[in-house]
Amino acid sequence: MYSLRRGSAFSLTVEHTQQMSRLVQTGQLIVLPGVHGGFFGALESGAKKGDKLTGVTATLVEEFLTK
Repeated sequence: MYSLRRGSAFSLTVEHTQQMSRLVQTGQLIVLPGVHGGFFGALESGAKKGDKLTGVTATLVEEFLTK
């Protein structure tokens, strides 16, 4: 499993990340909205318990890992 991330500390554009994901033969890309770490519920992102984005992210990751 490869991870190509774009967050507040990176200077990658979505377009560049998309191009990079195409270089991996079985690459898949997902672009999630929000601040860095927010989609995983990281405390420093200000995410709150029960945020919908965290649940959606968990579902997407689970589906990816079970393919």
